Amino acid sequence: MSVDTVGPDVAASPADVVAELRRREVVDVDDSSTTRALYSTDASLYRVVPQVVVRPRSVEEVLAVLDASRATGVPVTSRGAGTSIAGNAVGTGIVVDFAKHLNRVHEVDVERRVARVDPGIVHAALQKVAAPQGLRFGPDPSTHTRCTVGGMIGNNACGNRALGYGRSSDNVAALDVVTGTGERLTIGRDVATTSPTSSTRSGCSRTGSRSARSSCSSASRSSSSWASPAGSGIAGGCWVRPSSSGSWSSSRWSSRT
Repeated sequence: MSVDTVGPDVAASPADVVAELRRREVVDVDDSSTTRALYSTDASLYRVVPQVVVRPRSVEEVLAVLDASRATGVPVTSRGAGTSIAGNAVGTGIVVDFAKHLNRVHEVDVERRVARVDPGIVHAALQKVAAPQGLRFGPDPSTHTRCTVGGMIGNNACGNRALGYGRSSDNVAALDVVTGTGERLTIGRDVATTSPTSSTRSGCSRTGSRSARSSCSSASRSSSSWASPAGSGIAGGCWVRPSSSGSWSSSRWSSRT
């Protein structure tokens, strides 16, 4: 998913973008020809060479990436495992790879059947942690051995058990996201929408998760999600909980059958 930000009228060079990122102490920044070529494709037929590839290690670095994006006018594309067949993981500006460092399961609450995870956690790795507890994350796309939960949420991935467990959107309890304007939001069906950055940002409704998503015109657009998960506009985590039919975002778990 790409996020367009407001910046200077003159296009910034890759060197300018790298300089802005490093000025903000983003550590894992790569503009080598080899890396840019590797990240120019996903599972689709498209090939779009980015200016820079960033592999953030924290939400703070994601915020710094978006700040550099606004300063240079360069778009941001969030990337999980690159399993999209529609070109969702490629972009011309900064490609943010969440799978390299933000890939942990932070906790599994067995009683509530909720997990808190990073957006870059691979679906199969999450299942491996949940299985001993008699739990599973419902959706299971064919790429489950490599796709990330953040990418699944962005694409609303399903799988052959979707009729029983629902889509990814049916299994998300809450999300910790960052919009293109740099506002960090906690949104979800079971939590009150909050924004730790609201004192420095304006223009986004925080009366509920639906209005927060629809009122922030700069929030990451479509396709992949995550708007980093604190996912791209999205980054952060997911919480997972019991499904009737966790990114730091949250997703819902179902008992295994």
